[in-house]
Amino acid sequence: IMIILDFEDDSDTLLTVDLPDLEMGMAVSTSHPLSGMQEVGKDALHQFFELVVKDSSPKFSKKPKNVFMGSQNVVYLSDFYSKKMAIVDGVGFGWIPMHHIQKELEDGSLCLVDYERFNRWTYHPKIVTRKGEPLGRAGQLFIQTLEGRQG
Repeated sequence: IMIILDFEDDSDTLLTVDLPDLEMGMAVSTSHPLSGMQEVGKDALHQFFELVVKDSSPKFSKKPKNVFMGSQNVVYLSDFYSKKMAIVDGVGFGWIPMHHIQKELEDGSLCLVDYERFNRWTYHPKIVTRKGEPLGRAGQLFIQTLEGRQG
């Protein structure tokens, strides 16, 4: 079982199941200087810390993959909960699933950066399994859980 983003496959060996789209927003604390800026350019973003969840893939263990905004000021975090807490505390800005920050957007403690290009984008996650190899009970439960939580 793999969970992948924006995957296209035309082979006969893999089976893909769409999960609900995952909307991301570029968030920042309302106490952070970026929150008051309008039509923020990439150069302005690079003046602040970009908060990134580190990819757990072994191929990125020694050298992390390039960050989305290309900033030199990067703080790597282990998960989205840590990233959210760092954003709320005003450490920097970062892309985070909208459902993780909905409450904070509503109560005004976070806002979306007014980035000149866009401040939201959407992943299209999929579950990928091998055709002809049925999943065991644990695999089936895993997929059902993902589908239930995202739905």
